[in-house]
Amino acid sequence: MEMKQRIWDNLLDAGRMSRYYGSRSDRAQTYHLVLTIATIMSTIAAATVLLWDYVPASAVLFFLSALMSIVSVVLDFSGRAQVSRMIAGQLREIEVQLRLQWHNDSPDAQIVELLESRVESAVREDPFLSVNETLNNKCNEEAYRAVESYYGPEPRAGLEERSPAAAS
Repeated sequence: MEMKQRIWDNLLDAGRMSRYYGSRSDRAQTYHLVLTIATIMSTIAAATVLLWDYVPASAVLFFLSALMSIVSVVLDFSGRAQVSRMIAGQLREIEVQLRLQWHNDSPDAQIVELLESRVESAVREDPFLSVNETLNNKCNEEAYRAVESYYGPEPRAGLEERSPAAAS
């Protein structure tokens, strides 16, 4: 029963984190797209205004374009999106391996331990400086419902109460 509990907990963690990093990747990609479009639009507007010989407005728009370009390079949303997508993919692969262990009549403790360490090492590559708690809680609740619906209630659920919020 203890091994099933470890696998269940790791399935929950891998599911939560793959959802989290997938969502973070989507958000970073959206930020990158918005910033790129805004930079292009302000550059076009600056060039258009310059053609009309209105230099002060053109200078402001060129400055805004340069500022957005610098922000884009410094924050590197595109790179963050790629790394987050990679982490989410690694965690989905780990989740598949954990499923195999769950359905195995005698799960291999060494494989489960290796998969636990792979979850931890994947998260160390996190390109974000902080955790978005709202998104993390949402992903945790989704993962808890998914794991519970597919694998049944948590093996120790009869021994103690455990809610999605307690799993994080």
